[in-house]
Amino acid sequence: VFPLNKHITPDKQTCFAHVGKAGGSSIGCMLGFLLHCGDDEKTNFQSVPSLLAATTAHSFHREVYDCSDTAANYLFVIRDPLARALSAFNYAKPDLSEKYPFSKKYKDKEIYVDCNFWTLNDFAERGLVKGNNGTSDECKVRAKKALLGTEDNLVHWYFNYQFYYEMVSPDANIIVIRNEHIV
Repeated sequence: VFPLNKHITPDKQTCFAHVGKAGGSSIGCMLGFLLHCGDDEKTNFQSVPSLLAATTAHSFHREVYDCSDTAANYLFVIRDPLARALSAFNYAKPDLSEKYPFSKKYKDKEIYVDCNFWTLNDFAERGLVKGNNGTSDECKVRAKKALLGTEDNLVHWYFNYQFYYEMVSPDANIIVIRNEHIV
């Protein structure tokens, strides 16, 4: 959780929209937010103070939303859609070599275990193709709903850009950082 500055007036507030698997944690740490900075070997850099972090009064990520309805700015980190989809698909996949492969992180196990979609290619070829290819109708429905983001069976596909965009105040400015442009 970042140190939120609750004393900034709404006309100067920035709300950080942390879209999962778009690079928000890494870039957020670089911008001065205290997200998951240094929590593991993948984010082993430290957060640094910044003016942007100081004016960011609120954030939202998945079910957490504490932005003002009148926030002036929304900051999004975006990523190549296919790279994000692959990252999100692999993030939720149970690791059967772990002692507890179906821990809380892997709550989306049905799409993998029940439907036998262990790769994104499996998901596309067997879950999204019409006709009789040996995949159950239930698994095809799960695949379609996951792809559309209408059911929370792949968490980061459900909490997609559309989910966050619908929360943005209509008069707000949208600030975008494309993570592929960060070097």
